[in-house]
Order: sequence, then structure tokens, then C-alpha cells
Amino acid sequence: MFKTDFRGDDDPAAKYKAIWWANVIPFSTMIILGCLSLPALLLWHYCIPADAASEIEADCNDALQKVMPIYYKAIAAVDRLKAADVTEMARVSTPSPGLMVVAQSLCYFFLPIDAKDKRYMVKKERASDPDVFEYWLPCKKAVLAGGKLLNNMKTYPKDDVPAELIEKMTPLITTPAFSDGALKNAGQAALGIGSWLKAIIECDNAMKVVKPKQA
Repeated sequence: MFKTDFRGDDDPAAKYKAIWWANVIPFSTMIILGCLSLPALLLWHYCIPADAASEIEADCNDALQKVMPIYYKAIAAVDRLKAADVTEMARVSTPSPGLMVVAQSLCYFFLPIDAKDKRYMVKKERASDPDVFEYWLPCKKAVLAGGKLLNNMKTYPKDDVPAELIEKMTPLITTPAFSDGALKNAGQAALGIGSWLKAIIECDNAMKVVKPKQA
């Protein structure tokens, strides 16, 4: 409501001037400020979320661009392998450290995971002896045999890797036995398979960055 109860009714000019300053000017100012604020509100509503979305998309693309070439390179390495390469690897009687870590990883990937790996524990002569695990023979019998390994790797659901597998593999792929040099010394099949194993874990770690931002 306008304010009209001013003193000085005997001076109409003064009265109307007072009414002007008390009502019209503030009202006009409100209109002007409102007009100026509308573009700012629109900018905030549309542009800022768009900028945030662009930043999220850039982060996702950056994470994927780092890891997907690794994955495709690993798949290409597996594609170059033949069943004969796997058979030759399985014939090794005394595996190198690189081959042992590949066998351990294949057991984790394609055999039911035992939290303490008891199924792979070597029988102790004394209770005080340290725990020793043997993955090579179980890997040869249950994973490398049968000629299905390469196809199992190609069709592995890389977007649905069990959390328990990630937990066991993440520290393993950082060991010296899993270095490219150690894998190469273990043979062509070990290098190709080992590269694929590492790529699956690295892809999953990258997707942990991407998926929450895509939600």
C-alpha cells in the first residue's frame, strides 16, 4: 500500500513530493532490481548446472581415455594368442615368478575364491612353518586345461568384477612379478594373459571414478 499520511497538508506540492519519494521511487527501484536479477537467476539455473555437467563429463572421459586404450591393447594381446600358446605354457614344470603370479591371478578370476586360499595351501610338515600357497598345479588342471581360457577371457564381464576379486588383485598387480619385464620373461602367453588381468583391474578402478558421476 502507498504511504499518504504525511504532515504538511497545507502545502500540496510538498505532500506530493513526499509521496513520490516514499512510494514511487522505491517501487520503481524494486522493478529495476527485479529485471536485473532475472537474467542472473536464469544464468544460475541453466548455465551453472551445465558447466558442472560439462566438468563431470570431462572427468569421466579423462578417466576412460586413460584406461580403455590399456584394455583394448590387452584384448589385442589375447587375440594374438592361440590355444597352442596356452598349452605350451601349461607344460612348464618349474614356473618363473611371472608365471606363478599369472597362475595365482587366473585362479582368483576363474575358480571360486577362498578368502584364505586354504585350497591352495601346501601341507605343512610342522605347525610353526609359514604358510605356502601353490597355485600352479590347480591353475594347470582347472583353468589352463580344456581349451576354454582364451574365450573365457574375451567374454569376461569387465563391468561386473566382484569386489572381493578387486581386493585380492589390486595389491598383486603392483608386485615385481607382475611387471612387464617379468611377464615377458615368463613367455608370450604369460605376457598376454598378464596384461589382460591387469587391464581388467585397472578398468574397474577407473569405472569407480566414472559411475558415481554418471548417476
